[in-house]
Amino acid sequence: MRPKVYITRRIPDHIKAMIEIQCDVRMWSEEDAAVPREVSEREIIEADGLFCLLTETIDAQLMEI
Repeated sequence: MRPKVYITRRIPDHIKAMIEIQCDVRMWSEEDAAVPREVSEREIIEADGLFCLLTETIDAQLMEI
């Protein structure tokens, strides 16, 4: 079974493609808008890994999910 990765912002397709070689990827569709907290929580529950940008707020509560 391949690991599941959630990406919190839209990234360039060629970078996403590199991750998809090894992982199943779900990605927030917006490049300029932050993913809503409730969406992050829902997606992280199912993910093995998180690919986020410096602009995202990833706190201890979110990491414990």
